[in-house]
Amino acid sequence: LGMVHFGEKRNSRGDFSPRVEAVRKVMETCGIPYEIDADMLHGIWYKFTCNVAENLTCALLGIPFGAYRDNDDANAIRDAAMKEVQAVAAARRIAVTDEDLAKQDRIIKTLPPANKPSTLQDLEAGKRTEIDMFAGAVIRMGRETGVPTPMCRMYYHSIRALEYENER
Repeated sequence: LGMVHFGEKRNSRGDFSPRVEAVRKVMETCGIPYEIDADMLHGIWYKFTCNVAENLTCALLGIPFGAYRDNDDANAIRDAAMKEVQAVAAARRIAVTDEDLAKQDRIIKTLPPANKPSTLQDLEAGKRTEIDMFAGAVIRMGRETGVPTPMCRMYYHSIRALEYENER
């Protein structure tokens, strides 16, 4: 189900840099599914949007990805977070489109229902999470660009509280 995305900032099909060609050859030799994104910044922000919204909602609620198949409440939280990250991206002149969000809505519903994101797995194992690089980064970038980030602030403080309880 997974795929590795890589490339330079901009990638033209048939005219990849030597570095991209070298990685492409390794992926093909090893049989690893990959995609070379034409616009790597968009690809990174698309993935970041999904990670923030989906991982952190699952972690906060203690639910697997399968909940997104039919749980309107989980999807409402996820959607609000995606819109928040989308607004921060737009303020940084990166277009994460509504079509991207709709595409991800379809994709998330195809994952094995019991799969859990790393943030939830870390909480369940009593470990520290990547909350700083997800919600913390969105909060910081929101502050820098003047975009309000109430969803990420809620994620940040809620998951930090869960980490604190795990450490006790």
